[in-house]
Amino acid sequence: DAGGQLIELSTIDKMNPGSHFQDRYRKARLGENNAFPIFLGWKLRPVRREGLGLEEWFDTQIRKKYAPWEVEQEYPATENEALAPSKTRAFIDVESLERMTLDIIPNSLPVELHEKYDQFVMIYKPALPGQKYTVFTDPSDGITDPHATIVLDSRTLEVVATSHGKCPADLCAVIHDDLCRYYNKAYNTFELNSMAGGKFAQTLADLKPTNQHQQSKERVGWWTSRTSRREMWWSVEEAVRRGTVRVHNPSIIDELRYIILPEGGEPQCPRSGHDDWITALGGALVINKSAPIGTATVSSFKYRESR
Repeated sequence: DAGGQLIELSTIDKMNPGSHFQDRYRKARLGENNAFPIFLGWKLRPVRREGLGLEEWFDTQIRKKYAPWEVEQEYPATENEALAPSKTRAFIDVESLERMTLDIIPNSLPVELHEKYDQFVMIYKPALPGQKYTVFTDPSDGITDPHATIVLDSRTLEVVATSHGKCPADLCAVIHDDLCRYYNKAYNTFELNSMAGGKFAQTLADLKPTNQHQQSKERVGWWTSRTSRREMWWSVEEAVRRGTVRVHNPSIIDELRYIILPEGGEPQCPRSGHDDWITALGGALVINKSAPIGTATVSSFKYRESR
């Protein structure tokens, strides 16, 4: 920082995803420090042994000699493989996350909301007439953590739109409300825990929102307790493992890769990681279970079979 140059080189300790080096490296990827990240994968050397291709060398010299956890730690081929926790400690099934990448859509649809909030909002599927949607927002103060908003198709569990980034809580509330109105007055709520949640709630109340989920009769908004957090995070784990949820935003998948499950403990993100996406997605999945399915009235009556 004083004008010199520091070159750091390290392998990754997958059993310690919150290490100092990994903390600095992740922050460098996000532009949160002045370091420049460079990843060197095992395939960088074009030849490992004369007469053997790289894949053949890997299969005969590495896979057969080392345990799977040693292979994934010492021979990552990509940056994501290197930074992801060991499969033995990963909270979200790694193979399921890989399958989810097939649904990634790189660009937003050029609808009005994306043009209005192009720095934050991504629209992957437009609102369909008569379709039901669920929205959950994890607000931010715009300084330390980014906010995250998930728009979920209530029937198919497809994430059709997202909002993400560092913006003040009042702007976050406006984006949330606009997304709810665009998606057919979506069933919605937001996390209330932090000071940002209080500012968000105040701004949202002034906008006179509709179709809000009530966690309790005493307050508007969602209070994440230890119990509800467990339900939210495990709902994401189950939905990803069973393939019932589809996402198109790659940053959601990236965050889910790094959530770990310590032996005998609760799932958690690394020290330098964020949990805004898993909170928003988990919240949307949980409240979607109580979303109204329609406005039709159901009646019962007796009938007599005619001959």
